Amino acid sequence: MFKSDSESDQEDWLPLPQPNNLRSERIFRPRTNFNLPPQDNRARFRLHDAHIEILLERLAPIISHNTDRNFALTAEQQIRLALRYLATGDNFTTVGDSFGVHKSTVSRTLHRFLDAVRNTFVNELVTFPAGDAMQNAVEKYRDVAGMPSVMGCIDGTHVEIIGPAKHEDQYINRHGTYSINAMCVCGPTLRFYCVNANMPGCVNDSRVFRNSALRQQLEQGWRPWPNGVLLGDSGYANGDYLITPILNPQTPQEERFNRAHRKTRRYIECAFGVLKQRFQCLL
Repeated sequence: MFKSDSESDQEDWLPLPQPNNLRSERIFRPRTNFNLPPQDNRARFRLHDAHIEILLERLAPIISHNTDRNFALTAEQQIRLALRYLATGDNFTTVGDSFGVHKSTVSRTLHRFLDAVRNTFVNELVTFPAGDAMQNAVEKYRDVAGMPSVMGCIDGTHVEIIGPAKHEDQYINRHGTYSINAMCVCGPTLRFYCVNANMPGCVNDSRVFRNSALRQQLEQGWRPWPNGVLLGDSGYANGDYLITPILNPQTPQEERFNRAHRKTRRYIECAFGVLKQRFQCLL
């Protein structure tokens, strides 16, 4: 009997190499030291040298590793690594290659840095000003288009995320992508006074505000400025503490009000633009 071509070919096959289950030896690559001019640091990490020094001074006691084993990253290296990811939004492998570390190290370092920033700076910096600082903000808003007692502008912005394993459908926004709907209030210098990033992308801006701690405070009569109001778009409900544009204006006065409202409220859109361009991981 003659053998088929397929049987003859099988006799000539070589056995496939068996996978090696032994753990590969760890390789410690040299770390990158960024001794750059100030303008280059600003371009790569989106912060001035003075701001990085403040981060280092405040966060070093929290994020420093209490060991010299395995070439542990210094506090400054951790800060620059995290800032590089936030500034670019590159994947962990790319950022890790830039610093000479594995992608798992990038992930751990980023979470360590963000937890430290949240616990150290958020309550201190993301808050409504008081006293003369609040008065200056109200006056700056009034100088824009003549609207009095404006203590901030409010709006929501979607931050895209990878679809979560749980309640995946709740994070799909109206554009069909996964996101978190972050509510923010900003001042005339584009500083954020309030941030609520607890709601999934399917929730609209008005509902995010209704379920926020800020709304509860305002309902109870709290104001950072006497009779102060927030400016929001038509997606919010008009009220004593939140002013929205007039729908279908009929008189020149109403049209003039809407122009002044739109001109003043644009600061929150500018704040979102600056934030996402500076830290492009949010894009």
